[in-house]
Amino acid sequence: MCDTLYKSFSVQEHVFAKNSDRDPEEPQVLELARPSLPDRHTYLFPQKDAYIKQNLQTLEKAFFDLSPSYQAIISRPTWIWGAEMGVNERGVSIGNEAVFSFARLNPQGLLGMDILRLALHSAASAKEAVEIITYLIQHFGQGGNCAFRGTLTYHNSFLVSDSRQAFVIETAGKKYAARQLQDFYSISNIYTIGNDYDHSNLEKRVNFRRRYQASVYNIFTQGNVRRNFTMQELKTLAEPMHIRNILRSHIKSTEPRHSMASVCMHSPRLIKSETTASMIVHYKEEQMLLWATASPTPCVSLYKPLTFSFARRSALVKAPKNLEFFSQRRLATRRILSYPGLMEQFHKWQAEYEASCYRQLENFAHMDDGQLTSIIDGCWDREQQIIDTVLAK
Repeated sequence: MCDTLYKSFSVQEHVFAKNSDRDPEEPQVLELARPSLPDRHTYLFPQKDAYIKQNLQTLEKAFFDLSPSYQAIISRPTWIWGAEMGVNERGVSIGNEAVFSFARLNPQGLLGMDILRLALHSAASAKEAVEIITYLIQHFGQGGNCAFRGTLTYHNSFLVSDSRQAFVIETAGKKYAARQLQDFYSISNIYTIGNDYDHSNLEKRVNFRRRYQASVYNIFTQGNVRRNFTMQELKTLAEPMHIRNILRSHIKSTEPRHSMASVCMHSPRLIKSETTASMIVHYKEEQMLLWATASPTPCVSLYKPLTFSFARRSALVKAPKNLEFFSQRRLATRRILSYPGLMEQFHKWQAEYEASCYRQLENFAHMDDGQLTSIIDGCWDREQQIIDTVLAK
């Protein structure tokens, strides 16, 4: 389960963010992605033959239909082509959420994560991304097994933003409703759009949430709890990068809790779901700066800054180094969580590290690539030193 957030602070400053909650054993890599299709023989984990047989052919048809052209920085579960979240070189950010309805899914349809990446590679603006996502939903359908292990099928909602505007799209089968956002918004694993949408493909205006929400799933997803919390926190959020505090929240506890009712999710005993990656996109004066954990559980991870210039020359966001990078940090987070004394020390390093990186990059909108890259290099080097120290304990 996941949470995606947006807040506008002024005409020139906005923030997009997402926590991706997936199977704790599923690797999720930070990746500079080119607009190209996967190699059927080498790209996907062999246990995901069903994805290749049922969904990849539809993905290929959609890809050639769109002719994608933009690079994107994505956070991607390693067994699929698609992404949980990402931003493209035109500044379009997208995050998706699983939502549950009794509407019909297409087993050969597109996975929501594949829809997300197709839109990133194809859209020059948030508005165009909305048009692409709704086109894909209607023409190719959605469906397929989205689980790393076992079976999980769902419909999708999407939060889309760029440096000027943001939108939410909610879907059920081939039906959708979309609206433009104003001050702030969040989506989780529940439908949020009633009859207040700007456009849809419904025959007549109805309450989209009431028509399609399968409320029984709320018992398991706790999406209503997390969404209520994030909306309250966004309302009073004063600084863009303070959104990290929401992404790290355990809601009713200052300590990690194994509950679906936690934004920073630590896997409950019965439902295997954990925050396996987290990303923030800070827009300021038509420029953007990304911050990503590239590791699980943001409460014990470090948000590292990056730009496309950094990503294009760094091996750490390309295969195979990005998987090694993630695996090392997953090991570090598990070690931190196992030792309270180490966690206390890590939180001091975390506060010092992020304050230092943010202070140096506070005026990123007025820096050239050389200045940005020099600072970002230093932040990634310092992060590696902290991880090495943790693993040496």
